[in-house]
Amino acid sequence: ENLANEPNEASRVLFLEALYKIQFMIEDFLDGHKENAFKSSLHEPARFYFHLCRNTHHRDHVNVHGINGYLCLLHGWFGCQMPMIPQSDDEDTFKGCADIWRGLSEDAWNAFSDPRNFGKK
Repeated sequence: ENLANEPNEASRVLFLEALYKIQFMIEDFLDGHKENAFKSSLHEPARFYFHLCRNTHHRDHVNVHGINGYLCLLHGWFGCQMPMIPQSDDEDTFKGCADIWRGLSEDAWNAFSDPRNFGKK
C-alpha cells in the first residue's frame, strides 16, 4: 500500500515526514562515507606522497588546489558528486594533484586501505 496516497491527511503527512527523515539520514551517511573514502584514497595519500617527495609547497596545497583537481576528476570520470563542491575554474590544481598511486608503494596502499584507517588524517 502506498501511504503517500493515503486519504487521511494526518497519516499522509506523518508518512511523508518519516520518509524525508529516513532519506536525510541515508544521504548524511552516504556523504560521510564518500568523504572518508576520498580522504583515504586520494587526499591523505597525496599529502603523504608530496611529503615523501619533500615538496612541502604541493603537500600544503593538496587541501586547497589539489582537492579541486581530484574532485573534478571524480566527477568527470565517474559522475560522482561529492559533498564537497569543487571549484572547477581553479587554475592551480597541479599544486597538490598528481598520479600519487604510481609513486607510492604497495605498503602505502595497504596502510591507507586498512579499514582501521578509513577516513583518518
